Amino acid sequence: MWQLLLTLTCWLSVAVGTVAADDQQRVSFARDVMPMSTKLGCNTTACHNVLTGKGGLKLSPLGSDYSADYRALARSNAGRLVSPIDPDSSLLLKRLSGPKSTVKLEHDSEAYRTFRNWMANGAKGPNAADARVVDLKTSTSRVVLLKGDSSEIQVTARWSDGVIRDVTRWCRFEIEDDAIAEVSGTGKITAKQHAEWGVDDFQGIAAAFNDHADRSSQQKLVQPSVFGLRLGTDGQDTREQLAVWLIGEGRMMLARNIVHRYWNHFFGQSLTMWVDDLTPSSGERHAGLLDYLTKELVEHEFDVKHIIRLMCGSRVYQLGNSPVREPVEQWFASRFTPIRMTDSGLLDVMRIAAGSRKGQEKGMRAARPKMNMEGDDECSRNQYRSWGAPVYRLFLTNSEELTEMLRDPDGIASRLVKGDASTDEISERMFFRVLHRKPTDKEWQQIRAHAAKTERAAYVEDVFWALLNTKEFLFIH
Repeated sequence: MWQLLLTLTCWLSVAVGTVAADDQQRVSFARDVMPMSTKLGCNTTACHNVLTGKGGLKLSPLGSDYSADYRALARSNAGRLVSPIDPDSSLLLKRLSGPKSTVKLEHDSEAYRTFRNWMANGAKGPNAADARVVDLKTSTSRVVLLKGDSSEIQVTARWSDGVIRDVTRWCRFEIEDDAIAEVSGTGKITAKQHAEWGVDDFQGIAAAFNDHADRSSQQKLVQPSVFGLRLGTDGQDTREQLAVWLIGEGRMMLARNIVHRYWNHFFGQSLTMWVDDLTPSSGERHAGLLDYLTKELVEHEFDVKHIIRLMCGSRVYQLGNSPVREPVEQWFASRFTPIRMTDSGLLDVMRIAAGSRKGQEKGMRAARPKMNMEGDDECSRNQYRSWGAPVYRLFLTNSEELTEMLRDPDGIASRLVKGDASTDEISERMFFRVLHRKPTDKEWQQIRAHAAKTERAAYVEDVFWALLNTKEFLFIH
């Protein structure tokens, strides 16, 4: 199953119209004639775009300049293209319906009648009173299809005069990659094959940061690139070029990755199979949620504090963690799912709980176990996803770093041992320090039994270590 990204070239202010072509009073240049020209492809580079201008007729890209296009159609060539007196004899309709035309309009077609009625009504140009499109919506922004499946897109427009209509037939649809799908002029999409995000893209981006050779037998050098765009070809710093791409053409992709990682951080589960997989085939759980968060981040100039407030202030984040029903709760967020703290977060809170700064100068890497990550990049990532992080956390909770924290002469454990507090008082302080509560009756029985047969320093270290290894401490819940 994969998701198809569709490009709609029906622009908000220009290329949409809906008026009935046989109603001459309602045919307007801006609202009907130019959208029809765009639909027919008249203003594309292959036809009469301002850059090419076949036959000397030059139209603005996708009808973006009403005034210039009106002058080109109604005033150029001494006005010979249009004929308000006899529209059927006009050079414009003869060219559009003639044998040499690329569109070959039939006389009873909607497009032919639109152009004819516009001329019959005086071939009036655009004016400030013309209604403009203020909102354009598609029936779906993301289509999930299996190979061979099809789906239809419906487009609705709202004008400044309050009119709301289905404008699907007026839109021009394009597919970014016609090798994986095809789309008809009416918005019907058919999946042709599965889409995957290649390892080449991953390695190309990695190569932008350093020389990166692949692990194939040929040992060919992987060239720095970002989704097919070569970097460093003109001698520029590849990292600078990548940064420029990220804040330009790739800004939506960057924003999408940022909000997805924040979601994973606060909710403990990604909205796709893996947090670092936002490819079309990743299978998004809540359609539209990532799009909404991405739009929020971009509209607020990448202010991540706004996204944090949005997520943490949501009802989903404030839900309790009592189990409901499986597997519904995993997909629809019916409760807050307890999550383990991150690697760096766990190390920090252990130091805080132990009241020690031991190992802080070494940083995170010193506390990490050595793991064999040989193999291709994708396998290595999957390997760490599957067991790398859990192994590290298990290592940390049983590491020398933790022992050093508990035995730090300036730490909480050492001060409790040296103090004159009773064993029960020490136990309460440790519970409040780590779990922010008193021991339960069952826990009192267990720790008092252990205290009775254990030397004071060893008892404090044992209980402290046990508390730091409880699920209650290790999980955010």
